[in-house]
Amino acid sequence: MKLHRRPWIILLPALGFLLFAIRGFQRFGGALASWELLQRVGMRPGPGYLALTGAVYGLSGLAVALGLWFGWRKAGRLGRGLAFFYTAWYWIDKMLIRQNEASRTNWPFMLIVSLLLLGMALGSLYLPAVRRYLGETEEEHPESEQT
Repeated sequence: MKLHRRPWIILLPALGFLLFAIRGFQRFGGALASWELLQRVGMRPGPGYLALTGAVYGLSGLAVALGLWFGWRKAGRLGRGLAFFYTAWYWIDKMLIRQNEASRTNWPFMLIVSLLLLGMALGSLYLPAVRRYLGETEEEHPESEQT
């Protein structure tokens, strides 16, 4: 298998997942730092939920970002799966889990934003240069003619 040079375009999805990871770690750290306050004000579903989901978002986003940067073969597939998972979980969390009417007020705008972000993530991960770099496509080989 021939190694490919990292295309510059891989920076876009890698940075996107890295920013998502940073946001997840911020959520995790914020939940731990404000645990008592969140319990006192009666936040639902609670600081444990914030910490757990923040850790999952942070670790998974970091894994995909590093995988994309270093060209791990499964990183593209994992990134596409996580993009769908993140989007679905955002909407499950927003509409079913959070017990706060204010979180449901701007749903039309957030629907547009989440669909745009999902499209950007999937579009960038399906770019031919990215797929070649990750080894998801075979190099163009001329078919040998049978004699």
